[in-house]
Parts: sequence; structure tokens; C-alpha cells
Amino acid sequence: MADFKAALADKGGTAAHVKQTCKRLETVLEGCKFAYWSELSSSKVQRYLAGLREDKPDEPGLSIQTANYYVAALKQFARWMVRDGRASESPFEHLSRQNT
Repeated sequence: MADFKAALADKGGTAAHVKQTCKRLETVLEGCKFAYWSELSSSKVQRYLAGLREDKPDEPGLSIQTANYYVAALKQFARWMVRDGRASESPFEHLSRQNT
């Protein structure tokens, strides 16, 4: 994660963008309890994000647009892993955003 964060900053991303992208990525990876690359799964991510979109009694769930930002962060991370030679393929290649 630290190397990805550095790569985002090195590409010229603002500090706020880097922080927000990494926070979204960490939220989903921890929420899905992914510990190893081989555990990453689009269906688990979809299920987790659907749970975040549900309204709670004391707070509204995430909007579709916000959930799409989480998907974008995951896909960006996975593409970086492939481009950097750390993974052979992206487990999120077919993970799609929802229509807003």
C-alpha cells in the first residue's frame, strides 16, 4: 500500500487525492477482510459495497456515486499492481460501476 501511495503522489496527485484514494482502498480491503492478493474477489467487493449503500437507522448509506469512487480506487490499485509487475492480472477487471 505504501508503494501505491507513493506512486500516486509521484504521478502528481494532490495530497488530498492520494489520502482519499488510499482511504477508500483500505476501507474496502479491510471491510472484505482481504489479506492476500489471491483472496481479492469482485463479488465480495460488490456485496460489501451494497452493505455500505444500505441506510442505517441513524445514518444514510453511501450514494451510488460514492460507491463508484470506491470501485475506481480498487481498479486503479489493481491496474497499478499489474503494471508494476506485482501481479499477473487484475481481479477487478470485470468489476463495474453502477449507473448513477
